[in-house]
Amino acid sequence: MSVNPDRINIHELTIQEPEKRTDLPFDSEIEVTQEDWQAMKSELEKIRLSGDWASFLSLAVHMKILDPTLDLNLDMEAKQGMRRTFKEWKENNVISNHWDIFYSRAADMKLLDPTIDLDFNVADRQIMRDEVERLRDHGKTGNHWDAFSRRAVEVKLIDPGYDPGLDQTTWQGMRDTLEGYRQDNNWGYFTSQATYMKILDPVLDLRLDQVAWQGIKDKLEWYRERSIEGNDSWGVFSDHAREMKILAAEEVKVTEKGLEINMKKSKGSINAETPAIPETKQF
Repeated sequence: MSVNPDRINIHELTIQEPEKRTDLPFDSEIEVTQEDWQAMKSELEKIRLSGDWASFLSLAVHMKILDPTLDLNLDMEAKQGMRRTFKEWKENNVISNHWDIFYSRAADMKLLDPTIDLDFNVADRQIMRDEVERLRDHGKTGNHWDAFSRRAVEVKLIDPGYDPGLDQTTWQGMRDTLEGYRQDNNWGYFTSQATYMKILDPVLDLRLDQVAWQGIKDKLEWYRERSIEGNDSWGVFSDHAREMKILAAEEVKVTEKGLEINMKKSKGSINAETPAIPETKQF
């Protein structure tokens, strides 16, 4: 019997679920895998048991930004441990007048719990502002502006009403630093600097083109591989991933409620309803 090449063999027909797509250059629901989450959760629990509340705070904040609905099991022991460690940081920094780590930890505390009282007095707030000005002057002498960018963001997270006074010279310095990292293909530093700049000005054009996003994504994969191999902690991976989420966000705001991140939701995004499965033909 001859075979008609145009005749449809119903046994070869399969119904395919429409592919889920996203219009985001980075979507943490897709690009941070279940294996990644399991590894981060396991590391967080190991840190909890070790009593290293500084590292616990850092990793917990990254994970919370990636998934605000995540239950981090912040029980009384964890909260007291972080508060006790934070108090020690402050006392030590007052004595040594070295505040770098303190600003970072204070910002993390506010991100994890915006309602927390950091017990900052007028003198503490003035020290923060003076530090931002010192780093601004440091940038103007020809040094990279990433230190200023980071400190300005940290102080703003601690004190949302703070105005870092970003003039044209400051912005140009930060842009030059960002472009320098782009030219050097240093996508780790590029991602951090771009994140600081976006938090300071959410509508700023950072030239996040396809080349930049590919470099940023390749860096995430590099951090993942190093974490799996044990060469880095998952805190490094989660830090880069949460920066990517901020860069991909449609809206980022620093308010009294913390860092508010609104992701883009549009036709074709992963949050859109899955199209109906096509009707089956009758034969």
